Amino acid sequence: MSDFSTLNLALSGLMAARRGMDVTGQNVANANTAGYTRQRLVSEAIGASTQPAVWATYDGSNGGVRVADVQRLRDAFQDVRSRDAHASQGSLGATSDALSQIESLFPEPSSDGLQSMLDSMWSGFSDVANNPSDPAARSQVIAKANTVATWLNQTSSSLDALSANNLEKLSAIATQINTAAENLAGLNTAILQGGTSGIPVNELLDQRDKLADTLAQLVGGQARIDANGTMGVYIGGAAIVRGNRAETISATTDLSGTRLTWDKDASTVTASGGTAAGLLDTVNNIIPTWKSKLDTVASQLISSVNAVHASAAGHPTYDANGNPGGAFFTGTTAANIAVLISDPSLLAASNQPPGPAGPSKDGSNADALSKLALAANGPNGTYHSIVVNLGIATANANLRATTQNNVTTQVDDARESTSGVSIDEEMTNLVTYQRAYEASGRVLTAVDQLLDTLINRTGLAGR
Repeated sequence: MSDFSTLNLALSGLMAARRGMDVTGQNVANANTAGYTRQRLVSEAIGASTQPAVWATYDGSNGGVRVADVQRLRDAFQDVRSRDAHASQGSLGATSDALSQIESLFPEPSSDGLQSMLDSMWSGFSDVANNPSDPAARSQVIAKANTVATWLNQTSSSLDALSANNLEKLSAIATQINTAAENLAGLNTAILQGGTSGIPVNELLDQRDKLADTLAQLVGGQARIDANGTMGVYIGGAAIVRGNRAETISATTDLSGTRLTWDKDASTVTASGGTAAGLLDTVNNIIPTWKSKLDTVASQLISSVNAVHASAAGHPTYDANGNPGGAFFTGTTAANIAVLISDPSLLAASNQPPGPAGPSKDGSNADALSKLALAANGPNGTYHSIVVNLGIATANANLRATTQNNVTTQVDDARESTSGVSIDEEMTNLVTYQRAYEASGRVLTAVDQLLDTLINRTGLAGR
């Protein structure tokens, strides 16, 4: 092995150490960059030629070092776990948020809740029973009944507005999904071209993985690496990204409900998780369920009060003018319930027909109306059941979301321990490569001095 070959050996060490410092510097520079995967230099020794020579043999000890690769320290299994965890977190988080917002519309117990307003209305009927000829008492109970009807109208409208807001969110998420899918398909093309050309693509791979994480969070997208190195992302078994092609989806609403559909053929997208799945469940099931329960309260209130107001235990009822009682409320649901009478004299508080002296001052029917508060299957009991069940459902949803958040944090921490940058470790690597660079430089200097002696000083002795 000649001294000149030793120069190449030392030079290869210099270049490898310098490349190692470059990689370490890249890691340090991106220590706080979201989605960055730390990189590691892979070097290998250069051995003797495997081709035998006819007239000569290789007598060198080695040929130096070369950089084989710069690897991303990524664990595919942890990537899958993290994306599954984020998909569940997105779905459970959307459900928890929806139920919390619905619960805020039922402020119980408080003076702003329906229970307080119902109690006030029943108390108003009791006041009329005690003094049926008092116009103020009659006016007051009508005003309180109007307050109940208005609360039901407004709460039903608020549930509709909440549903519309979630539909807007779903449309916005569909746009985000399409953008992420298109960008990921573009990165597939760039990565494939870069790999073919020998251009480093580690940073592009990081960007692609981050987009795959986004699709998992939004719609439960599952990522797979194909044989050619491109990434495919699938939703419910159907590909939204395959190679350099990305499909688009939209949020649509028809008689069957709200759903995500593929733009290419209008078929339904099966969202297995992610925020989109939670929003779909909110719009199609959660909000309609609680709105239906509220309609049940309104329906029971309308039917029970109207029945007693028009006929108490099969007996006619009479207003202050001696006329037969009729319906008190109109409508069928929480959205359209309203008080039908505005004239206090039309309130049928009596079960006694008018006598020779004029209208009866009996208040037994008003008393019967006030006792509807105690009905086993009346509006009070139904509403109480709604509030209790809503509280339980919201607490369970919040607990599940919190538990999943903790699981997701643990999975992300495990993922970060593999792919994240440790400044302490990088400082150690930096010193290692620095010393290797200095040592290779020292070898280069020593060989240079040997060659100087050989070329410029050999044969000068004795002159």
